[in-house]
Formats: sequence, C-alpha cells, structure tokens
Amino acid sequence: MINRLISKEKGQAILLVLSILGVASIIGLSFLYMSQTQLRGISSYMGRLQTKYLAEAGINYAKGVLEFDAGANKLDSQDELWRSVFAGSDVDIDDDGTKESKWFNIQDDQGNNIGRYAVLVRDEAAKVNINGDEAIIRKFFDSVGLSGQSITDGILKYRYGSDQKPGVANTDDNSNKASLESDSLDNDGDGIVDEANEGVDEPQEFSIEKPRGDDRPFVVVDELKKIEGITSDNFKDISGFITVSSKDHERDAEGSIRQNINYIKPDNLIKIMLDKGVSSPWQKAVNTIDSLDRNLSRTKVYKHYNLLSSESSQASGSWIWANNHYECDIPGGTGVWTWYNLDFSDGEYYCYIYGIEDDPIGDVKILGKTQSSMQNGDAFVMNENRKVTVAGGVFSISIENNEDFGQTCYFSSIELVPEEVSESTALLSKEVHGVEAIRINEIMVSPKIEKNTVATQGPGGAWVWQSSMFVNADSQSGQQGEGRWIFTGIPNGYYYLRVSGQTGEFVGDVEINGRTQSSMRDGDYFTESETVYASSNQLVVTIQNNLRDKTCYFKGIILSQQPDAEYIELLNISNNSFNLSGWAVETTGQEAAIAFIPQGTTISPYDYLVLCVDKDDTANGLSSNHIAFVDTWGVQKSVQLDFLRTLDRDFDFLKDVPVEGENFIVLRNEKGLIVDAAEYLSSQVSNYSSLERGDPTEQTDSNRNSEFDGWFATSDLSGGTPGRVNDNLGMQEDEFYDHDIHEVIVRNAPITVLSDLMYVPKTYNWERYTDSEEREEVLKDLSLITDSLTLSGILFSPKEHNVSGWIEISGVSKGFYSDTPKEEGVWKWEDLENGDYFLTISGEFNEALTVSYKKADGSWQVLSQGILPNEEGLAFCGVINIGSDKPNGTEDNVLEIKLQNESQSEIAHFYSLRLDPGQNVYGRININTAPQEVLLSLPNVTQQSASDIIKGRPFGNKDGIYKGVGDLFLSNVFGGDTSQLGALSNYVTVRSNVFEIIARAQVLDADRVIAQQEIKTIIER
Repeated sequence: MINRLISKEKGQAILLVLSILGVASIIGLSFLYMSQTQLRGISSYMGRLQTKYLAEAGINYAKGVLEFDAGANKLDSQDELWRSVFAGSDVDIDDDGTKESKWFNIQDDQGNNIGRYAVLVRDEAAKVNINGDEAIIRKFFDSVGLSGQSITDGILKYRYGSDQKPGVANTDDNSNKASLESDSLDNDGDGIVDEANEGVDEPQEFSIEKPRGDDRPFVVVDELKKIEGITSDNFKDISGFITVSSKDHERDAEGSIRQNINYIKPDNLIKIMLDKGVSSPWQKAVNTIDSLDRNLSRTKVYKHYNLLSSESSQASGSWIWANNHYECDIPGGTGVWTWYNLDFSDGEYYCYIYGIEDDPIGDVKILGKTQSSMQNGDAFVMNENRKVTVAGGVFSISIENNEDFGQTCYFSSIELVPEEVSESTALLSKEVHGVEAIRINEIMVSPKIEKNTVATQGPGGAWVWQSSMFVNADSQSGQQGEGRWIFTGIPNGYYYLRVSGQTGEFVGDVEINGRTQSSMRDGDYFTESETVYASSNQLVVTIQNNLRDKTCYFKGIILSQQPDAEYIELLNISNNSFNLSGWAVETTGQEAAIAFIPQGTTISPYDYLVLCVDKDDTANGLSSNHIAFVDTWGVQKSVQLDFLRTLDRDFDFLKDVPVEGENFIVLRNEKGLIVDAAEYLSSQVSNYSSLERGDPTEQTDSNRNSEFDGWFATSDLSGGTPGRVNDNLGMQEDEFYDHDIHEVIVRNAPITVLSDLMYVPKTYNWERYTDSEEREEVLKDLSLITDSLTLSGILFSPKEHNVSGWIEISGVSKGFYSDTPKEEGVWKWEDLENGDYFLTISGEFNEALTVSYKKADGSWQVLSQGILPNEEGLAFCGVINIGSDKPNGTEDNVLEIKLQNESQSEIAHFYSLRLDPGQNVYGRININTAPQEVLLSLPNVTQQSASDIIKGRPFGNKDGIYKGVGDLFLSNVFGGDTSQLGALSNYVTVRSNVFEIIARAQVLDADRVIAQQEIKTIIER
C-alpha cells in the first residue's frame, strides 16, 4: 500500500516536473521568439536608419553638384553635371518606365556591397507650373489629349477659392488700379487697353507666395487630382510634366538683375548694349526709348569716347591710304596700326571699329584675339568682358582682308569708350538724339525761279550781249532802244519780281504787265504792282535806258513766292493720332523766327501735315498778294502757322543761304521740348526744289554736329511733294524697289513682348533691328540684349500707405501732392519680396523730388537728390535693396520711402511707385531641359518647332557670348518666321533656379535588399 502510494507520488512528481519543464520550455520558446522579434525590429530599424542616411547622402551629393554647377555654368541644360553625374541605366527612380539613374555602391572593409543609392535630379523649369500662366496650362493639357479648357477652368476655380476672384473679390488688392487704368497697356490680356477697373480682380492679384483672401495656390502636384477631368491614370501619365515649384529670379546669364524695358533709364539701356557688344548703342538706345514711351519729345544722351584715327597711327602692311581712310583689296592683305603716347588713361575700354558704311572692315586682331568679318561700327567683343586693354599709353590693332575675292576692306578709325566717365576724364563728346513719331519730312527753302538772259534771245534796240548779260550804253535811243525779253517755262501764277544786272548798277526802266518802274537797279523789287503775273507759262519784260550818260545792265529776273510758298512738312510714322495744338516750329541763326501750330490741329497715323507760312493768302502782312501755298501746291493737308511777328516779302523763314552749324529747324511740343530738329546745308538748296527725307527715321549727320542733314533733292517735276509721298533717290533701292513709309514705325507705346523691339529703327537707311540679307544678322541686336531685359514689374499706388505729410488728391485720381517747399511725405509698404529692385517714382514733369528710404537700422538713406521727373512724369531713382541681409537694405519685406518737395513751382505730385523687375516669375520653361510634351505648351510651338528646339539646344552660349534666351532669336525655330517668337520670348529661360532631387537607398546583405527608402526634396539654389 505504501509502495503504491510512493509510486503514485513519484508519478505525480514526474508529471509535475514534466509540467514544469513544459512550462519552462514554453517560456523559453517564448523568450526565444521574443528575442528574435526584437532582433528583427532592431534590424528593420537599423535598415531604415541606414537607408535614410544613404538617401540623405545622395540628396546632399546632388545639392553639392547643383551648387558647383551654378558657379561653373551660366545656363542649364541636360548635358550638365547635375544630370550626367547621376545618369545611368540601373534604376527607374520616378517610375516612368525608363531606367535613368545609376547605383552608387557602399562597401565594407572586405569590398562587399552593403548598401547603395541612386539619385535623379529634375529641373522644375522643365515642367508646367499649375500655379502659373493659364494659357500655358491650357495648351499643355490640350497637347496631352485632355480637355485643356475644362481642366484649366477647374484649376482657376480651385486657385481662386469660394469667391472665384483672384485676391479679395471686388478689391484692388495690390493698390494699382489707378495706375493700370492709365498706362496704355492691356495688362490683363483681354484686348482692352486702359479699361475701367483694370487692376481689380485681375490675374496679377493672385499671389503664390502671399495668397490674398481665400486664394489657395497648389502646394503639391497631387492636389491636381481634385480637379474634374484628372483621374488616377491620366495623373500618373502627366505627373512628371507638372510642378508647383518653378520660378525665375529675373537674373540674366551674367547674374545681373534684368531691367524692365518699358521703364528703363536711357543710360542703363546704353550700358546693357555696351556690355553686350551692340553696334551704335547710343543711337539704338535712344531710338528704343522713344519708340516705347508715350511722350513726343526725343530722348537725348551724350556719347563720350576717345577717337583713334587711322591717319594718326604708325601703320605698316599692305593697306593703302586713300580718301581719308585705309583700304585693301588684296586677299590676305594685312595692315597693322599702332598708337603711342595716348593722352588718356590706361585701362579697359569698349572698342568700336569704323570703316565705310555698308562695306566690310575685315578680320580684326587685338591682343591675340581675332574677330572675323567685322563691319563698319561693330564692337570688338572677343575678350570675356567684351573690352580691350590700353597699357603704357599704347594700343595696336591688325586687320586682314579675308573677304571674298575682289572685295575691298576699309578702315578709318577706332572709338574707345570708358565704362565710367568722370568729370576729370578728357573725352570727345557728342549729343545723340532719338527718333520720335513726328518727323520733319520735307522743306521748301527757296521757292524762287531765276531766269537769266542768253545771247540768243535778241531783245532788239540798243541792247548788246556782253559776257553774261545784255548791256545798253545808248541813253539817247528812247523808244528805239527798248529791249524785249520773253522768259518761258514759268508756272502760271503770281510772283514777287526782282531784276538782276551788274552789281550796284542800273538796269533801266522796266515794264511788266503794262506797268513801268523807272531807274531800277540790280536787286530791286518791281513795286509798281505788289506781284507780277505769269500766264501761258511765260513773262514778258521790256527795258529801256532813259538815263543820261548811264549804261544799263540786264542779266535776268528772279521770280519769288518766298516766304508765302515756303513750307515744312511733318510726317507721322506711328499708328497713333496726335494733337499738335500749341506746338512750335522755330528757325535759328540770324533773324531767328518762331511760329505756332494752331489749336485743334491733329495728325493721323502715317499721314502728312504741311505747316504753311501763308496757307490761303491771309497771313498777317502777306494777305491779298495773290501768293499762297494752296495756289502754288494745291489744297493739301495743311495749316497756317501763327507767327509772333508781322510778315513781309523780305521775311525769309527758311534761310536761302544757311550758315552751317547755326541754322536749324526745330519742332517743339506744347511743353517746349524738342520733338525733332534738322539742319540743311547751302550746297543742298536749289530754287523751287524741295529737300526731302528718304527713310523718315534716318539720322545722317555729315558734319557731326548732332543734327540730321541727310536731305535728298526731290525728283518730282513740280518741285515738291507737300502732303504726298516723297519722290527722291532715298525712297528707292537699286532702281527696282520703291520704299514705303510703312516700313518704319515709332510705336510711342509700351510693348507686351520683347520681340516688338524688332520694329525699332536703327536710323540707317530703311533698317530696323531685323533688317539684313544674312540670316545670322537678322535679329543680332535683339539676341544680344534680350536676356538682360524683362517686362515684369510691380506697380503700387500710394493710397492707404501714407504715414505722414503731403495731401491726398480727392476724386478719381489716386495720389498725393505738396504745395510747401521742402515738405516731406512718408509712405510704407509691407509684405514685399526681399530682393534688389529698380525704383521709379511717378509724379509730374520737372517737379523735383528728393527720394529717401528707411534702412533696416532705422536711419534714412537718400536715393536720389533733387531728381526731375521726365515728360511722362517718371523719375528713375536707382537700385534699392529690400531685405536686412543686404548692405544698406531695408527691414525684411518692407519699403518705407520719404519724398521731399524740391519743386521750383512749389508744387510736387506723387502718383505711383514701381519696383522692377518682379523678383520671381512663376512658370517660365527652360528650353534646354524641357521635354517635347512641355515645349508644346509654349505659344506658337508645334511638334516641328518643338523638335527643332530640342535639336538646336543647348541655347544660351552658341557663339561664346552668353546671350541666354537671345540664342533662340538666331535659331531656325519657326523656319525664320520671327513674328512667331514674340509671345514665346516672355515664357522661356535657359537658367533654372528650382530642382527636385529624388534619392533611393538600399541596404544589402549578400546582394539581397534588406531595406529600402526614398526621399524627395525641392531645393532653390
């Protein structure tokens, strides 16, 4: 029994031990499982951590490459390091079906791959920004086969929020309504210029950086899925082509801030043209300004330069001296010119080389650099900064004739232009004027007919021919000695008549039209009647010597309709009509005269207006003498000038014998500012033959005194073409082609696309920026300067921003005025983007202002002292730095300005403030990086032109001169149809600022992926 109990207890103990062992096993197994789970968790965590660091390493690597590329290159393309360093065929990071990146392997000490990463850098400017221009967005969706209009409407609806208006509905969010209503631009692109309420609820009020009201810019591209018409499938197809991040910082390829061409200071435009190597930069700059501004006063600048004449150098080689220049017709012929002991400072200069107009100079070599096939007036630009160096008072140049066989090359002079001009610098100086829409187009200087006697006339009586005149020495012959002359070829009409003979001697008793005047002398007027009448195209003159012991001499007659028939013809070479009320025309020199155009006088587009001394025989002092403009030239578009003096037949408005350098014709507007001026030379004056322009914009100045003198004699048989198209050799080319005034234009209005600059005249005969026989020259000037210019800017009204001082103008006009000398007014704007801007103040013409701004430290900095607004009321104040990180910068995002009234009239006005350019333009597309799908979103771009852009890239430095977007203008895109480039130029760039970086990292174990992670980031460099 006991044994059984013992056995039973042993069994229970065994069971208990086994149970305990089982539990222990379970606990052990549990602990083992838990340990393995923790290890796997730790391993997974370590993998994520490792891949994170690997991916971040790839991101940082890409950032470094992008920063290096930004310093090394002035443009961006698919061939650069940021793309090529990471390119390969190992991995498809963006899941677009194409492997575009390579792995970078990480190895341990034994050389085993333990990790790797791949990177893809994508240019955001190669995509369409869905926060950007709606026209680009619409065209993109159309090009990818979706409903562009419907999707764009949905995008705008989303962006503008519940009130469906940009900014706050019915509110002038950016305080520019008053200015936009009067700036002569279609700012919102709806086809209406200066419409009411322009500036209210306009697309420009939609701000991406600082949304107003209920506006909501897209923050990520995935938000596009919320738009009707976008599905998961088509979003996947287009996601690689869209962005919310692209923006252009308005810097050119050289890193300088672009300038708004519609609001640029003339000197700044000249500097751009000098820097870029544009020929004749002074003339082209002022022509550009006058073509873009709305006023009718010509722009004036001064050209300062050093002149090196080829004649004054020590020359050697195969070139020969002839007619004030050197020339060479020998193929390969080389000439060397050296100037010593120059009387100006050593240093760097812009260099312009001259020969003979329309003929080549040759291949020019300076300091080891050669520029081929230079033409008259070209800039030497082969050095990196496009300048040449004068050292030790010595400068040398060599020229080789490598033109086609038989072509002669010419060289006359060099102009060396300093970058900056100080008062102590001894330079030559020349005044250069622009070309306005109203031109002095034709002048009648000497409406006279000289009829000299000839030996074959045989007047009869005692008159005998001696040398160049008839002589009557028989004072006793009486009626028997009368001579009778018939002068033919005279237009029918009335004339003042003078007789000519021997200087200071008698002519005799002269009878004309039945009236006799006794004892006339050489030069006397026939006064028995105020005027004489020629009929049947002839005039009969009878002369008798009734003087005792006196000889009479008769050489001929001078028939004059001067000053009555003198005229000045104006031509309007614009598409605008102008009111000329109160304008003045004046002549200079001895007996200077001034006259005014009557009130209510207008001139229509491309029309003529003749300014008459005596239009219809009613001029004060000349009335009722039967001589008038309309009688002589017919009824034309003409007006009677109002003179400040009484007129008579001795009044010579346009001097028959002008003194060179003293006698000019000056046309002034109602403010007294010069619109046009011209000089004519005595050698050009012919009786009853008008002087006419060929090209109305041409600026020939043969005597280099700054005024036009390149007249042509009329070819019209009537002697002039008042109120009609000119008829002269300057209107023709090669005897086969007649030019038309519509070939040239001065817009007198701001532009909306940069390619409109093609129509600015060069002021060479019938040439604009675009004219040339060679394709490479067609848009040369425009290609050089386009990258430095923009159309973007920010316009502010001072309303609701006044801090203190000055008086707000009530009524429709939004602005302020001061009527107290030295009074100060302060205005403040906030929420501005930090950056560098050109500041322009709008006020009234000639009302001087001193402009200051508050710096970040609270002190005031004078920006412009006593600056005078121009005729348009614009005062160009200089560059202002917004942001505390700038030297002399303002408080971040704040501009506070102070205006002080310096006006001599004691009244000063302030209407608006401009900051140019806008710091960021959203959505410009990089033509060097964008795929065809994105290029097709650009205006006027088709499948063919997109393909041509891709074939032609990279653009920006085609010929070693960084022209940026300008290269596009010299390409064959659009098959040479330059008109297609117009809208395109506003939307493209070749330099990118924002990039997306995608890095994928993997941790490996024996080539097995044990962890993977991907990081995306957007960087702005």
